[in-house]
Amino acid sequence: MRRAKSGDAPALAALAAETFPLACPPYHSPENIALHLAQVLSVDDFIDYATEDEEYDLFVAESNGRLIGFSLLDCLACDDDEVEPLLAGAHPSYEFSKLYVHPDAHGTGVAQQLFDACQAEARVRGAASMWLTVWKENARALRFYEKNEFVPVGDRYYQVGELADHDLVCLKVFSKSD
Repeated sequence: MRRAKSGDAPALAALAAETFPLACPPYHSPENIALHLAQVLSVDDFIDYATEDEEYDLFVAESNGRLIGFSLLDCLACDDDEVEPLLAGAHPSYEFSKLYVHPDAHGTGVAQQLFDACQAEARVRGAASMWLTVWKENARALRFYEKNEFVPVGDRYYQVGELADHDLVCLKVFSKSD
């Protein structure tokens, strides 16, 4: 587990191309998924995520020299006008924006370690809460987020290529012990 570097960007984009489709609703075409990958999870996007340290915190998990997962804390999203009314005054709040783990590493604890890295950074930055969006039928992700004390507080649409998915907005308000 470590912070990502801009040199990780090609491997991260390849990992995203493998893992993002696994979390997508089944109605997305390969072309639509490819469009989203190009718009949000490209090599250039990962370079930005890895180097914009005031805006993002990008963490990676490695095994035997290969990247097997990544997570992203978006510190700009705390001003999201659509989500702000759902935060119940728990400010500042940062978006736990991405968490993807290669299927070979599912069930190994890597996702928890990546989540913990983002949560710790949010706390260091003085966050009162974190929020996320998740496709409302992604049962695996919903179980993980519930285990980590996120609760649904609303919904919104998330653009994936040319389609908008109906996602849940979930919030975790930090206690003193987090």
